[in-house]
Amino acid sequence: MGKNTKNNKSKLNIDNFIYFFAFTTPLFEIPQFYTIVHSKSAAHVSLITWTYLAVASAAWLVYGIVKRVKPLIASYVLYTAVETGIVIARIWFK
Repeated sequence: MGKNTKNNKSKLNIDNFIYFFAFTTPLFEIPQFYTIVHSKSAAHVSLITWTYLAVASAAWLVYGIVKRVKPLIASYVLYTAVETGIVIARIWFK
């Protein structure tokens, strides 16, 4: 019984660790979105790169949903939203 409790606690610690990065890492893309919108210029932003990243994130999101992997779902919902926003801003502000 003691070993199970230790394993559950270790699992909870690693889950919390991963969830921290799942939620915070996509936030580091927000400054790119802000820069485009604030400057009303996206000349310095690669449409191909950000479109690929958005599509790849959507693929990972679908994979996470199918496999029921909560950290992937949490992370890639955010990634897909931010990267799609950057693609839209890039098209809007050429």
